[in-house]
Amino acid sequence: MAIRNAEINSKLADLAALIEDCKRWAQQQPGTSLGAHLATYVDVCLLGVLEESVEVLFRERAQRAGDSCVANYIEQDISQSFRDPKFGRIRDMLGRFDPSFAAAFEKSLPADSPEMRALVDVNTIKQNISHLGVYDVSLTLVDVEGYYHRVVPILEAHVLQPRANNWRRACRRLHLPASYRSHHCLPQLCLWLEAFRGGE
Repeated sequence: MAIRNAEINSKLADLAALIEDCKRWAQQQPGTSLGAHLATYVDVCLLGVLEESVEVLFRERAQRAGDSCVANYIEQDISQSFRDPKFGRIRDMLGRFDPSFAAAFEKSLPADSPEMRALVDVNTIKQNISHLGVYDVSLTLVDVEGYYHRVVPILEAHVLQPRANNWRRACRRLHLPASYRSHHCLPQLCLWLEAFRGGE
């Protein structure tokens, strides 16, 4: 499942490789806490990649407006105000552009979805280590790899090619323009993102 944005795709590939490296290193030191420490490190890296990737997608959309001054302002604002990607923060940022984007995001990716529950867990692990100095000794690389696989679809699902009929039905439910209905960009999971990005 490739992402159309080369920068995000590269970061995700590097993160997947890091997970594999950490699993190998932890296996070389069985019976130690190395695995939990590495899992915590990967968790923080995962959150950083998600944060940067969401910023990249917002920046990309701002640049497509065709006004470099406005795009620069939006990019600076987002880089200063958007931290720790959480459901509410992503939704609220979308709502600052257009309330319908926030509503579509909330409808297609509810706060209690597996993806968002995983995102909550990833944030909690990072907050515990960075603000409380506490890490979970039972955390494993398998746990964090599972988070990776559940959270990354928030970013990558918008580039998948759904079946045309499902796509058209989903567009009608979200009241997207007819031009979206023949566009092969994303499944239901991230319809909000394509609406926000303005299509291609």
